Amino acid sequence: MFCTFSYYLLRCELNLLLKKEGVMHLNIDNVIQWKGHIKVITVHQNGRIQIDEFDNLVMNAAKNAYAGFLSAGIPVDLTIRYMGVGSSNTAVAATQTQLVSEQFRQQVTVQAAGSTGVMVTTTYISPFNCNAFTTQELAWFAGPLATVTANSGLMIARVLYSHAKTSLESITVTRTDTFS
Repeated sequence: MFCTFSYYLLRCELNLLLKKEGVMHLNIDNVIQWKGHIKVITVHQNGRIQIDEFDNLVMNAAKNAYAGFLSAGIPVDLTIRYMGVGSSNTAVAATQTQLVSEQFRQQVTVQAAGSTGVMVTTTYISPFNCNAFTTQELAWFAGPLATVTANSGLMIARVLYSHAKTSLESITVTRTDTFS
């Protein structure tokens, strides 16, 4: 609810400004920077904790959906609902719309607004999941069409992350989206 209301106000303010300036088309990269930061916490059965952090690329389709919402008022649900895990180490490209080789999908555990312009999405992978393959790629899927089914929903972002998970560890992935 918080994000929907904030996006609505931002869209209204931008539309008024754009109309005043006579701008008919909006390039989202010129107005708002959307950055994703990933933190992967692996907890091993012996209590050892491993933390990996890195930035990711937000996909063109996600930026276009957001830009359409801001510039034309086209309603869009960008609620991140699932994180997908895949086994391909194919380079990330902004034009991708799905994982290259999706093997598993986990529903988001919790999502909460952080400070102004920040959304934090956390997903937990239990010791019993993702053990039959080496994780090579992670992605986040949004919208009402995002389900537990592979390749469903709008892929917000994709990142390469290599890890051979075992049943002796759990993983918590925290994605922080920052709009500035």
